[in-house]
Parts: sequence; C-alpha cells; structure tokens
Amino acid sequence: MAPVPQEKKPQGKAARRPARRRADKDTPETTQANVIIPKNQVPLSEKELDEEVTRMLTANNPNAPDNIIRFSNKYVSL
Repeated sequence: MAPVPQEKKPQGKAARRPARRRADKDTPETTQANVIIPKNQVPLSEKELDEEVTRMLTANNPNAPDNIIRFSNKYVSL
C-alpha cells in the first residue's frame, strides 16, 4: 500500500489568522443602535442644544493647603 499524502497545514501568520466572516443581517455591525432615553431627562429646545458651554480644567487642587509645614531633623525645628 502506498502512503496517503496528508494535507499541509498553513504555517506562520496564516496559521494564526482567524477566518473572516461575511457580515450577515443578524451581525452587530449591521443592526441599528437602540437609544434608551431616561424618563427623567429634561427635554431641551434646539436653541438650548446648540448653546456651547465652556469649562476650563486646571491642575490646581482647591482642597490642598496653601502653606505646608515641614519638620527639619537637622535643625530640629519646623
């Protein structure tokens, strides 16, 4: 009996790459997003929606003390 040739398996990147799927009707890529609006949300007019609100971010900590006292072991004082 002659040996039966076995199929060669892909090596390298092709062996690790998953098979690509086609986008079906039921896949998440093609379904529409469901928007959930809370019941207590305030309805805004177009003018209020178009209004820009500018806020400035700073790195200052308002709760940090203005002056910090450090004890010196060398001079045994504050």
